[in-house]
Amino acid sequence: RFKRYLLYYLPLLFCIIYPVVFYLGTIILYSCDEAQWNFTLNACGDTICYLSDNEILAGYDWIVNTGLPIIAIILGNVVLVIRVIRQKHRRQRTVSWSKQRHMTLQLISISSLYLLTWLPNVIIGIMQQINPSDYLYGIEEYIVSDLTYLICLLLPWMCLGLLPDFKKWILKLLHRVKKPSNIVGTTTLKTRQN
Repeated sequence: RFKRYLLYYLPLLFCIIYPVVFYLGTIILYSCDEAQWNFTLNACGDTICYLSDNEILAGYDWIVNTGLPIIAIILGNVVLVIRVIRQKHRRQRTVSWSKQRHMTLQLISISSLYLLTWLPNVIIGIMQQINPSDYLYGIEEYIVSDLTYLICLLLPWMCLGLLPDFKKWILKLLHRVKKPSNIVGTTTLKTRQN
């Protein structure tokens, strides 16, 4: 029972409480000046004060709160694939491998969408914390920061595409929508003779 609380409930509780406490302290309680409201920027007021004023706190936020989850996703995917392959070799016919393969494919595809959209942002953000440059700021501000919105746009379509019978249903639906070709046969015209 203690092990269940330690390994199941405590990490879930930490994942709920830690972001609330951290961002409440760094965004709302952190003292801020009016310099962040530059109305000529692409995203006015988007930069939170601690990201531009406190390098240690900003570096901690980029590495721990943004970079560490990406590393955890990569390691989790690698461990999952290795585990599925090892179980496949260990138990040849006792497990339904099509279900295992499909579930692994679902997890890897959803997490790869997350990685493809967040990894460039994290890499450029950490590079900006180490050595700030206007060139990297321009790339991050105008190109890379918008990639994270792709998760919300593409995730529902990816989940629909990973449903087992969705492709069959769509093809069947499209086949119904196709209008049948209009076949006109030959007709003869009879005229009356007077």
